[in-house]
Amino acid sequence: MPRSAPSPPPTPAPAAEEERRCVDCGLPCNKQVASVRRLRGGARAVYACSVHAARRQAR
Repeated sequence: MPRSAPSPPPTPAPAAEEERRCVDCGLPCNKQVASVRRLRGGARAVYACSVHAARRQAR
């Protein structure tokens, strides 16, 4: 009996979707609360859900 090849691992989600998660709880979100500069230039957006975004504004 021939063996079938194992199925390939699932493809990872695109980076853009992964980055749009709350930095505090990890839930998907779309509210940008900050921008962090990178050492080699450019910037990275920091996102937060509505609950954590409100807490960050209260600080």
